[in-house]
Amino acid sequence: MADWTHITPKMLLANHYERFSAHTARSYVCTMRHFCEYIEQNEDLADGGMDDLAAARWLIDCGPHCAKYHLGRFAKWLHITQHYAANTVRSRVASMQGLITAAFDLGVIEWVARVKLPAPEPARDTRGPDAGTVRALLTHIESVDRPRAWRDAALVGLLFESAMRCDSVLSVDVKNVDLNRRRLQARRKGHWGQLFSFSLSRRTTRNLRRWIEAAGLESGPVFTSMGTRHRGRPMIYEDVYSSVKYWAKQAKLDGRFTPHGLRHSGTTELLSCTGGDVTLAMNYAGHRDPKTTMLYDDRRAAGMSEAVEIVSRGLQTANAKRTLPKNRRASDKY
Repeated sequence: MADWTHITPKMLLANHYERFSAHTARSYVCTMRHFCEYIEQNEDLADGGMDDLAAARWLIDCGPHCAKYHLGRFAKWLHITQHYAANTVRSRVASMQGLITAAFDLGVIEWVARVKLPAPEPARDTRGPDAGTVRALLTHIESVDRPRAWRDAALVGLLFESAMRCDSVLSVDVKNVDLNRRRLQARRKGHWGQLFSFSLSRRTTRNLRRWIEAAGLESGPVFTSMGTRHRGRPMIYEDVYSSVKYWAKQAKLDGRFTPHGLRHSGTTELLSCTGGDVTLAMNYAGHRDPKTTMLYDDRRAAGMSEAVEIVSRGLQTANAKRTLPKNRRASDKY
């Protein structure tokens, strides 16, 4: 049985959510809501009215074998009933497994649970616009002479030119920005207690300087909201997404404009310009596995058909017929 002497379900959930970025935490909260719905739809588990605290306590109290059983059923329920793709099912169930691991780390239980999940599928839906389209987007934003445009131009520059993740961009504090050296420090995925150094282009540095001076920022987050309802509040992912979509619409540009799509475009552009230098791209994007970096090499991969045609044309024009000298004996071939 679980030992709730020192840790309560509320404390466990708070630890589970607060270890990650705000965007990831919202995804975990959504997963808990789905898990509550899963429990309520099984008459042998609950009579209704299940909340996240009750669901967390129920999962931890049910023991290792029962927990693995229900995690497996939860995965199947997400896929069949909720129609989630395999990658989404993996992330949802992994969140529940993480809750169990957090309970283990805090000494509430002495076991962990792992279930076999659907194989991951290579994701290519993060592809963003090409460099020319991003250049047109930045040119349009910079043509508008007001603080919001300077802020959003700096955002686009960090996402595309510096290949920063959106959560990393939003974690930037004014005190960690060195405009003279064109560098800043920010958090990075998987290392939320540590700051990493990122380089800035001259263009992004100029836009960032104009925004900081116009907003009068001396401390706190660099990127804050300018809306009438939330003025001065630190921006969240949805704010960045809305801003990028707004400027793309204003510039009448087509393409998949998302914060991560811009980061994807920057990494792909680096691979294209360096002839596929995976090591450089890994360091640039902060990847641990070269296979992850190669997923960003979609435009070069898409060009493989052209490479095949080039080789085929060479085969057609070359003199492929070879003949042996007349005085060469058959035994000479061996």
